[in-house]
Amino acid sequence: MALWSLPLPWIAIEAGWFMTEFGRQPWAIQDILPTYSAHSALTTGQLAFSLIMIVGLYTLFLIAEVYLMQKYARLGRARCRVNNRRSNRGKGENHV
Repeated sequence: MALWSLPLPWIAIEAGWFMTEFGRQPWAIQDILPTYSAHSALTTGQLAFSLIMIVGLYTLFLIAEVYLMQKYARLGRARCRVNNRRSNRGKGENHV
C-alpha cells in the first residue's frame, strides 16, 4: 500500500498547479497581461540553444556533485576534519 502511495504527493502538486493555471485564464498576470499577449519572440534555434546550455550546465553540476560525494565518502568519516567548536569539546582544546 505504501509503495503505491509514493506518487500521490506529486500528483497532488501537479493537480493543484493545473487548477491554478486554468483558473487564471484569460490572464497570464491578473488584470495586467492577457494570455494572447504573453508569447515570446524567441526563435526555435534560440530556444534550443538555451535549453541545451541549461541542461549542459546542470549536467556539469551533477558530475561535480557525484565526484565530490564519492571522493569524500571514500575518505571516510575519520579523515574528514570538521572545524567546529562542538567537535573538539572535551578533548582539552581551547578555542576562543
